[in-house]
Amino acid sequence: MPFARRTLQDESTRRLGSPAAAHALCVDTNGCLLIGTVCNEIYEVDPSKDEPPMCYMQGHYSEFWGLSAHPTNAAEFCTTAEDGTLRVWDLSMRVMKYMRRLPGPGRSCAYSPDGAAIAVGIGVGGKAKGKPSATQGQWLLYKNDAQLTKVRAFEQ
Repeated sequence: MPFARRTLQDESTRRLGSPAAAHALCVDTNGCLLIGTVCNEIYEVDPSKDEPPMCYMQGHYSEFWGLSAHPTNAAEFCTTAEDGTLRVWDLSMRVMKYMRRLPGPGRSCAYSPDGAAIAVGIGVGGKAKGKPSATQGQWLLYKNDAQLTKVRAFEQ
């Protein structure tokens, strides 16, 4: 199954933070430009149309740390990484369903037994590169909903 074609305006495809620099460029036989970014995203730009770029693929853009399979939905899993994001994925559609910026680099993630919540462990590193942060060692609990709503934080 090919990856879904989505516009940048779709809430599920917007990456929080600064725009990514192009890392690789390719022009196809139709004159469309494929752009690979340093943040592991692939976009298509059709210069003959007045449309925003299409995002074909999006992923973590820094070291990957946490992975958890949904306990009751075999098509869903979540990940977290050094880039400070929690992401929920749909294997059947091959898309990222939700993304939430974390207050620090994610080190681990796990679903609750019913899959209604996701716990994320926050570590040291990220932009701080080894410097302690206020959230280091915290466990954060999020609802498994479209906003990944924060429920509460647990101190070390």
